[in-house]
Amino acid sequence: ATKKGIEYVIFIGESEVASEQFRLKNLVTGVEETHGLDRIVSIVRDRRQNRVAPVVSSEDTDDISV
Repeated sequence: ATKKGIEYVIFIGESEVASEQFRLKNLVTGVEETHGLDRIVSIVRDRRQNRVAPVVSSEDTDDISV
């Protein structure tokens, strides 16, 4: 999963569904937390918005025509 750039895994079992609390594991840091679904969505959304865009050098854009 980490080779494909997947940062988070959510564990959903019978007990998680019953309690509406789900385990979210960050595969980069190894940290596992338990949260409600709304908080998990917020965590993942914030992480995606704060992700740094890759740096593109002028060498990479030489072949791009407008």
